[in-house]
Amino acid sequence: MSSAELGLATSNKFSGLDELRGYAAVIVLLFHASARIGQPFLSGGYLAVDLFFLISGFVIAHAYDKRLPDLGVIAFLRLRLIRLYPLYLLGTCIGALLAAIWLGYGKHTTFNPGDLIAAIAYALLFLPALGNKIDGSPFPLDIPAWSLLFEIIINAAYAAFFSYLSRTVIVVVTLTSGLALVYLNTHPGIIDDASGTGLYYSGLARVGFSFPLGVLMYRKRHLFPDFAKLGVATAPLLFVCLWGAQDAARDLIFIMLVSPLLLMIAAQSKPIWPRFATYLAETSYCIYIIHHPILMMVNGTANRLGVSSVVPIGIAIVAILVGSHYLDKYYDRPVRNWLSSRFAGTAASRT
Repeated sequence: MSSAELGLATSNKFSGLDELRGYAAVIVLLFHASARIGQPFLSGGYLAVDLFFLISGFVIAHAYDKRLPDLGVIAFLRLRLIRLYPLYLLGTCIGALLAAIWLGYGKHTTFNPGDLIAAIAYALLFLPALGNKIDGSPFPLDIPAWSLLFEIIINAAYAAFFSYLSRTVIVVVTLTSGLALVYLNTHPGIIDDASGTGLYYSGLARVGFSFPLGVLMYRKRHLFPDFAKLGVATAPLLFVCLWGAQDAARDLIFIMLVSPLLLMIAAQSKPIWPRFATYLAETSYCIYIIHHPILMMVNGTANRLGVSSVVPIGIAIVAILVGSHYLDKYYDRPVRNWLSSRFAGTAASRT
């Protein structure tokens, strides 16, 4: 999310990051759910994606900095796609089903079967459906998937240019992307634009700032102040910072200051409830990538029946939180194990 999809990549060494990543995924879920019922809160929920990118850089550096020279670019990207694709495919299928249902109510749609087929074809290849007529977004079948596109782009760049990623290069890339973010933030709403053309500019700037910063923070983690005792504060701080009304200055402060602070704290702390942290680590990517089409389907059904969507959305939230555990256990992990044994010659990677 992005880091939401890493799933236990931190193992036991950085288990506090598992917990933080899980909270961020739940925030995105609540952010979209509240918008569906017309009572938006956690209005900064979209900024959780920047935290995902930051954690992703930290965790990828932890998992691959020493392995990548021997592993190679192609093998690395194969592992990343095996990690990402099964649940992404599931979210896409749910979105395609939703679009097909919409198509059944032709008078309410502006697209035809050809548009849906094209969107599915693009999605299966992990490509943005430019100019689609379903909703105008690059990933109309599962909107949160936009962040996975930028995750793959930055992962490919990390692997391809790994030998050149000195501290100076990482700092230059991070500062340049940060300046781009400051400039883009003068256009209200562009950072939260997951559908318009602004997504490509803001997406590159967001991942270009947070991911390399995460890599740098991992490599310089020995310089972190001792924040281990502040671990209990990460969840409240995250929720408080993302609760208020949308504000350009808040967005930049969160991306550039609060997110790195949260990472430093979480990287040094142990979860208060280890089993809950493990649950969050296992389910965070699933929650992130399947929740939006499910919420859209539930909300759309309630609207067509002429009933309030509050209760159905509440039930959907519980179902997503509970069901994600079983999807991880009985779908995602078995499929990744099979793909890994067939195409990667190893057990399914947790990274």
